[in-house]
Amino acid sequence: MCGQLDPTYYTVGLQLSLNSEGTEYEVIGYTGSDNKVVVPMFYNELPVVAISYSAFLDNATITEVVLPSTIKEIRQGAFYGCSSLKKINTRILNPFVINYSTFKNIHEDAILIVPIDKI
Repeated sequence: MCGQLDPTYYTVGLQLSLNSEGTEYEVIGYTGSDNKVVVPMFYNELPVVAISYSAFLDNATITEVVLPSTIKEIRQGAFYGCSSLKKINTRILNPFVINYSTFKNIHEDAILIVPIDKI
């Protein structure tokens, strides 16, 4: 993927939820059919900061996910059982929390891409 993405662009079918303070969003599910899922940096002018528990649970359609730099946490089982998921492309600039089962049972050849200056 070349160039900069529109920070508000996201894949149709992505479900987002506003936190109780009304200050940020998290991804809670996906009902779309695209195999590439792009999570936005901002939704309704607020940052998207987390991928919720089991948000993509057992989704066999997804092959690639693009995560913005605003993500702070990927919760337990977020991508559990996404058997076709081969590429997790992050724009995340700061270390973030990944639970032990976040990427369990995804494609055996999956790769995690991070910004080179963060390795």
